[in-house]
Amino acid sequence: NMIEVLPYLAADDSGDVFGIVNHFLPALSAKTALNTLGVKWEDAVPEKSSRDLLYTEYSQRHEGVPSFSAKDFDRVVAKNLRQIARMVNPDSGWGWFGAYHESSWPDTTAYVVDALLDVRDQFDARLIDDGVFWLEDYAKERIAKFKEVQAVSNTDAFVARVLSKAGRPNTEL
Repeated sequence: NMIEVLPYLAADDSGDVFGIVNHFLPALSAKTALNTLGVKWEDAVPEKSSRDLLYTEYSQRHEGVPSFSAKDFDRVVAKNLRQIARMVNPDSGWGWFGAYHESSWPDTTAYVVDALLDVRDQFDARLIDDGVFWLEDYAKERIAKFKEVQAVSNTDAFVARVLSKAGRPNTEL
């Protein structure tokens, strides 16, 4: 049952931006979908799960112990959103771990912005917009290089898709 794994996804205590996004965003999206369907979190998740035994060792080694409590789940999601906000670099992009002296990368920034656009109502829109501006600057640089070498990368396509999703399409990229 998909619902059984949601708290385990949200509880991951990975220190890198990909781990954080990969784990908490699907869980938050599922919880939002349940709310949209009018299903209360407490009614959807089991008190105990058959997976509990599988995660006994995990729970002993990690601080982010999975919980089926709606309050605990919301607390973990809020913590992950704060962590992503702290990981933004001074130039408004994201790197693997974020923070001071970290380089921002287009694939990482696009990945984070793409995910945050899905939960925009629960995150600081200013940081998302700053990430979009960072991607727009990257796109301008790539367009200039494209005219020289005429090569487009998968990252370029991903950045173009995220910019379109953000309502800021770049037709040249």
